[in-house]
Amino acid sequence: MAEDKFTDSELHEDDRIKPIVEIVAGVILAAAAIFSLFWIFPNYIVAVDAANDVGPEFFPKLAAWAVFGLSILLIVTRVIQFKHSDGGIQGRSILLEIGIWSVISVFSVLGLLNIGFLVISPLIILFGAIACGYRNVWAIIFVTIAVPLVLDQAAWLIFTVDLP
Repeated sequence: MAEDKFTDSELHEDDRIKPIVEIVAGVILAAAAIFSLFWIFPNYIVAVDAANDVGPEFFPKLAAWAVFGLSILLIVTRVIQFKHSDGGIQGRSILLEIGIWSVISVFSVLGLLNIGFLVISPLIILFGAIACGYRNVWAIIFVTIAVPLVLDQAAWLIFTVDLP
């Protein structure tokens, strides 16, 4: 039988940290959705003039509203289930991870705006696949090449929008 690597104190500490992390994550996601809905989309996506057309802002707005709703649901459920812990919270690794992903996000947006979608998106997919632990090289190569090309063509064929 395999032995557990964790002691009881480590498991209980993780149980105390988890609701707080999820509440903070929900607040950050809700803020990102609101920021996207009210500043990014109106300033960077051109609206369609025709009444019956689905414009290029439809799916991003749908996704942002879904993220907003789910983040509010996450916050509410975790606040209801929140139990005050007696011990201190060690959150340096969580803050480090938030910092790393924030830097990656900024570089991704700057790369998309300055270099272009077809160059940056394969790099993002490659980094994500490696960070998630995928080790099938052929699958990573296929997804890294196919997904950006399909998305670029779909954006043009469906919405007649050329990605940056």
